[in-house]
Amino acid sequence: KTWGQTQGEALAETGKLLENFSQVASENPDTWLNKASTAADIITPTPNNRPIAWPYTKCMVANMFVNQGAAVMVMSEAKARELGIPSSKWVYIRDGVFAREPRDYLARDGYDHSKAQNVVLDEMIKSMPSGVGSLDFLELYSCFPVVPKMARRQLGLPEHVTLTSTGGMSFFGAPLNNYMTHAVVSMVRQMRESLNTEGYGLLYGQGEFVTKHFGLLIAPTPSDSPLREDIDLTATVETSYGEVPEFVHPYSGAAKVETFTLMFNHQGEVKRGSVIARTSDNKRTMAAVDVTDQTELAVFMDYKSSPIGREGLITTRDDGTAVWHFSGKTVH
Repeated sequence: KTWGQTQGEALAETGKLLENFSQVASENPDTWLNKASTAADIITPTPNNRPIAWPYTKCMVANMFVNQGAAVMVMSEAKARELGIPSSKWVYIRDGVFAREPRDYLARDGYDHSKAQNVVLDEMIKSMPSGVGSLDFLELYSCFPVVPKMARRQLGLPEHVTLTSTGGMSFFGAPLNNYMTHAVVSMVRQMRESLNTEGYGLLYGQGEFVTKHFGLLIAPTPSDSPLREDIDLTATVETSYGEVPEFVHPYSGAAKVETFTLMFNHQGEVKRGSVIARTSDNKRTMAAVDVTDQTELAVFMDYKSSPIGREGLITTRDDGTAVWHFSGKTVH
């Protein structure tokens, strides 16, 4: 909702984004899935593309169950000469940084951004002579579409730009965070084949619940300055944080949806859901979704609107479970 989109418009953007990733993957000889998919293929639930967590289908999330491996060797120029590696194949590390959000996602100041992601990407932009205009190669981590979508906006890149050199985690595959090792290999190979000796490559990786963020900048030419020693920018993230709302639980009363998710079973049915909400005095709380109420589910899954910011009521069942209702009725 922060980007002024309905859920349908957000899904359409995701489809275009991952169609592009799929095309790159189909041209990568090391990919796990080498068939290009259309946006419609990717966003439409089918028996072979079942919904995982709203609004993501199987084709929109990381493909971790693969048999792939990659390795990267880092050495000095002297060692490269000793091994007989021609200088035309040398690729240099130009910069690298790391930052993290609180691992407890209830201790974050919001869910429509990541301050750690912003700090890492901003630092990478500052390290290039012409900012993003210096980029010839790009890899934005893609375990879930929201990650590259946020990163693209922070970098100020238009929607049509290709955000992967490898093919993305849905299509190229790679086991968990090992994807970034594959991405480094792919980008180094492409950089070696490129005739542009001034082009930079940016690799951005992420881990956990948009918690850990890494940036790596590489180029065919060395830097005039030594690499930074302190790469952890978490302190900068902490100073940029907004107010974190107090968490209250249990809570009953009026509230607004801050964010939510719905989880599906293998039959494509919603098996559970949860809402993070703001109370009437702007504190933060959580509630379960009544997955038996189709009217409630329809509001959450309405393509023509967004439930973020919608008002509702949280009631408490006899067993102590807090339950969300758009309709305001009490459930025992």
